[in-house]
Amino acid sequence: MTDKPTAKLGIVLPSATPNDASDIEALWLDPALGDGLTDTNWHTIPVGKPKDFFRVHPEPDYRRRTEIYTHKTEGQIETTYYIVGPEMRGRLQEARPCVLVTCVYRDGSPRLWPIMFPREGEKDNTAWSSARSAARTGIDKWVKLVWAGRSFLTRDALSGFSGDLLVLPGDVPLHSRQ
Repeated sequence: MTDKPTAKLGIVLPSATPNDASDIEALWLDPALGDGLTDTNWHTIPVGKPKDFFRVHPEPDYRRRTEIYTHKTEGQIETTYYIVGPEMRGRLQEARPCVLVTCVYRDGSPRLWPIMFPREGEKDNTAWSSARSAARTGIDKWVKLVWAGRSFLTRDALSGFSGDLLVLPGDVPLHSRQ
């Protein structure tokens, strides 16, 4: 027994590494799955006009035309939006055609913004047309909606705005623009 002389000296020799412990990486799940603590998962996405500085996603796939019913309960602040299915389109007096626009706040959180259109034969209203104009401006730069009379205006974010490093797919980083 060779362990006895070394045990008397206070030295313990390690035994050989078991075969199943030689590949420590095999113990971990795929790192592409994320760690579960720092991954962001959106369980709900707010719907309505943006309330702070925002950008509009530049890709057309992030905008969809549809018909939407807006339900506002009397005496309540909350508004609920419902997309009208094909069988019901044109049957609800309160439903309107709209485009759902995907907005992103500077912290990266998304928001869906329904921007209304007039029905066939109706005149466009200034609030809707100015909202569409503000959304077009938001494709290229950080803006905030400002209500002025009967229409929306946009206020541009100041130079060096902390959100100008957010890059949307298909976009050039804002800090590299002239």
